[in-house]
Amino acid sequence: MSARITNEHSRYVYAAIYSVSYPMFSGSTGAPPQYTQVARDENYSSYGGFNYASAY
Repeated sequence: MSARITNEHSRYVYAAIYSVSYPMFSGSTGAPPQYTQVARDENYSSYGGFNYASAY
């Protein structure tokens, strides 16, 4: 699994991957899913221009 973002005009970009699990009987009880962040990457560019972030 991977996520990547690029932007030619932004000074900040952020990419993230989340794992989602559902509790037992969540459909009938309305319990929310559980999110766990697996990977992330962020990048700041002091001059703008081409900027990218990749999470694996």
